[in-house]
Amino acid sequence: MRRLLVCNSLSNGSSRPLSALAAVAISFAAQLTWLPIFNFAKAAETYRLRTPIKAGEAWRVQLALHVQGELKLTAGQKLEKLPLKVEGALEYKERLLVPGDKTQPLRAVRHYDQAEARIEIRSGKVEPRLDPQRRLVAVEVSQGNTRLFSPGSNFTREELDLIDCLGNSLVLDDLLPAGPVAKDQSWTPGNDALAALLCLDAISQSDVSATLSTIDERSAIVKLAGSVSGAVDGVSSEIRLKATCRVDRRLGRVSALSLSLSEVRAIGHAAPGLEVTTQLTVALEPLGIVPELSNKALEGIELKPTTAGMRLRHVADDGRWQLLYDPRWQIMTDQKDLTLLRLIDRGELVAQCNLASVPSSKDGGVASPARFHSEVRDALGQHAAEVEQVVERRLSSGMRMLMVVASGEVSGLKVQWRYYHLSNDKGQEAIAAFTLESSLADRFAGADMLLVGGLSFPAEKVAQKPAVGADGATSSRH
Repeated sequence: MRRLLVCNSLSNGSSRPLSALAAVAISFAAQLTWLPIFNFAKAAETYRLRTPIKAGEAWRVQLALHVQGELKLTAGQKLEKLPLKVEGALEYKERLLVPGDKTQPLRAVRHYDQAEARIEIRSGKVEPRLDPQRRLVAVEVSQGNTRLFSPGSNFTREELDLIDCLGNSLVLDDLLPAGPVAKDQSWTPGNDALAALLCLDAISQSDVSATLSTIDERSAIVKLAGSVSGAVDGVSSEIRLKATCRVDRRLGRVSALSLSLSEVRAIGHAAPGLEVTTQLTVALEPLGIVPELSNKALEGIELKPTTAGMRLRHVADDGRWQLLYDPRWQIMTDQKDLTLLRLIDRGELVAQCNLASVPSSKDGGVASPARFHSEVRDALGQHAAEVEQVVERRLSSGMRMLMVVASGEVSGLKVQWRYYHLSNDKGQEAIAAFTLESSLADRFAGADMLLVGGLSFPAEKVAQKPAVGADGATSSRH
């Protein structure tokens, strides 16, 4: 019908009718005007940037970190800011063990050739380094959370903080799109990838966008920018970032990252706040066989995280005892007569522990349950309304344990105290005093027994015996 109308309209006013061939040509041209325009537009060329790495592949990773800004502390009601500067360098070989998917976490193993930092706070300086005995590190990444542990040993808090760093090499490829993209096309990286990249426990909001900026046969450049709101140990963190990823197209993975960010982190119960700017670079290159990470070298080594393996190790400042403890415990002070710890769970203060080692009783006798009970009652005084438990037990380590559990009120708040007297056959002793709100007892869930079970003594005895204080503190007994 359309063809007939076109022919008639063009014939009107003409003394000579159109030829059949001309009519067909005009009719075909008219039909083309009805076709969608995109049928004639050339589709934008797309590129697949990522090729999933396989189990057994190995890489060398070099990371350099520069942080500058301020630590925020509260001194009474006053906010104090201390200048902060950090220079860090990591270099390690990394071998993928399990690529990871929805049913199982990603797992890898690393051998660190370098792990050191220089941290300056006001006029003080510390230079943490990874102990050569703990250069072999197992890694697990699941749902944005990264866990690192030393097979057959235990990190100190300082060692773990040193290597649990921004720019996790195992998640860089997760910043890339799963499917093909065109040049100048943008996408939104997943929160799990950003959380693992930025060492956040969780992300509540993100507007970070990634764009394929340039591409050729050998490489592609991806630009990222935006803001992230998240949390670390339950403490809020606000981050603004810009980053550039270089993708090796032959390998199908990120080979270099340059990251610049600013962060404002709130003050927590056991950690200072931050106002810092950070510059980070990460470089990766493929490796062949890595002797330190070969099947033979890893034979018989447990490379999956265990409760015991994830504990941290702390040696008292005076060397009188060693402690293996849940990472949720934060060591606040470590002095000659007292070590103070706080249990922080998802940002909330759950309990406090005061720990001190003591010598054997002056009369040469070992403290009895009745005697320890009496000391606790005297220390708590009017605060303790009820003694709920008095227990004597041998721990699996062979240590003798006395425990007294009491409850009462302090300033109208219901409180529970758990006192432990620990001793071994060599006459070495320690007192651990836990304080917590009674309403948090279920959440505390046996954290005291796990902590005292991780205590051990060196060979030498100590000289002073602290007395138990009413607030759970100890003081030197002369």
